[in-house]
Amino acid sequence: MVEIRLENLRKTFGDIVATDRVNMTIKEGELSTLLGPSGCGKSTFLRSFNRMNDVILKSRTEGEILLDEKNIYDTDVDVVEIRRKIGIVFQNPDNQFVGVTVEDDIAFGMENLNFERLDMLDKIEEFSKEE
Repeated sequence: MVEIRLENLRKTFGDIVATDRVNMTIKEGELSTLLGPSGCGKSTFLRSFNRMNDVILKSRTEGEILLDEKNIYDTDVDVVEIRRKIGIVFQNPDNQFVGVTVEDDIAFGMENLNFERLDMLDKIEEFSKEE
């Protein structure tokens, strides 16, 4: 049976805490609901399940998300494979990009192509310069 378990999940963007010490288990076939006002971290929380927040440069994740007892944030985990297993359907088609800035959107494509982080930062600086 497939199970997703969160252990002390904390998601930050710089000094902003989006989720703090979330613990929960979702078993295959269970229905879960997230309720809250706009801006409270619901989407950030959901994007953590397939590591879409990774492409946001100041994003930091602490704690664990275990998919069948394997932490999806372990360094040996293939992010592309995680995204094949855990998909997201956005409620608004205008929200198909996760970036808040142009730099975040540039990073998104490179992350999906498994660029090294330092190479990404160099490319982002190169491509986001104003002329």
